[in-house]
Amino acid sequence: MYKRTVIFRDTTHTRWVVNFELRNNSLNIQRSRATLQELNNKYELSVTGEGGCSCGQCYEYIAPRTPGQKQLLDIWHKYHLNNMSAGTVKQDDYLNSQEYRNDYNKFVDLFIGYDKEHRQRFDKTNWDIFCKSLQIYPDYIEGVKTIILKYMSDNPIVYILGLTAHGLSHQIDDLYVKYLFLAIHGLYNDRGYKYGSGWLHDELPVDIEQQIDSLCDLIEQEEKSLSSELNPVFDMGNEDFVADECIIQQVMDLRQCDRSEAMRFIALGMHLKYTFGDLNDTFNIEDSDLQLYTANGTQYYLGTEDELIQIAEDTVHNDSEYEYFWREAVSAGRTQESLKEWLDSIVPMDGWCSVLNHWNGEYHEYEVGNECICVSLT
Repeated sequence: MYKRTVIFRDTTHTRWVVNFELRNNSLNIQRSRATLQELNNKYELSVTGEGGCSCGQCYEYIAPRTPGQKQLLDIWHKYHLNNMSAGTVKQDDYLNSQEYRNDYNKFVDLFIGYDKEHRQRFDKTNWDIFCKSLQIYPDYIEGVKTIILKYMSDNPIVYILGLTAHGLSHQIDDLYVKYLFLAIHGLYNDRGYKYGSGWLHDELPVDIEQQIDSLCDLIEQEEKSLSSELNPVFDMGNEDFVADECIIQQVMDLRQCDRSEAMRFIALGMHLKYTFGDLNDTFNIEDSDLQLYTANGTQYYLGTEDELIQIAEDTVHNDSEYEYFWREAVSAGRTQESLKEWLDSIVPMDGWCSVLNHWNGEYHEYEVGNECICVSLT
């Protein structure tokens, strides 16, 4: 129905591509996290991102550089999948609070000193210590007992701490641990809704499309301002841009680099549709022998096809994992070739990019001077 994509660089100058999509609601009924009443959500908002080495729900890796980017993260958190949650507002507020972390840590501190024998006994004495320390109201006692019996085999000490001194058996984000501490506060059952028994949502604003369009327009303007500050020189994203000898020499002079680096710099700039200034701010050589370069927090292979074929061949013949794959193929009856024959056939058959690109198996070629330079993710 509605789609919008925005591209930006965060504080670390990592390049992010964020996609917004508004689609028909896939659920017949959505209930409110706040009121538990039915919502009139005809549409559902999906937000996904891609950048650096992350994709999907990668918002926690974005370090916002501008007000627009901060707003984008707010909308992402607030409205992705209409803020679908396993809990009500009250339940989520507690689970996201410092109080929950303090309660969990208090429980751990209470019983962490117990040896294996004492942990196995959740008797009346331990129950009384548990109730007194966590200040459980009498009205909530039965609910807490039910959770412990049903989900923790009647012993929360063993369930949370385990029987050894090495680490905890179940951490604070465990579902049944959440059940327990919600029950301690009388929140496991909120107005008839048991935490985790379904999905609850927030109402999507009627003007969500306009909000997203305004936000993306703002971020794009912020990006243009950054590009201007970085001395554009020339724009490798222009349709009429030609990477001729003059451009190659210009990059060599501006970056004080050799021809090989300049050509790879230009090819990546054409791929990302960047100005000189944009790319110059983050372009680095990782390993020129392996044709590895980075820009905006992302690693790329940049080289001629012959160079990348050779690197792929070396990878196949020197990585012991491929010998394992060959043994598996022989065991399954998929090949009768010797190890060398099998290794020799991989790159000619599957292509260099299938070996080097673990992201999407794709590459692009750009004409720079009188050569074609390939650009591929790693």
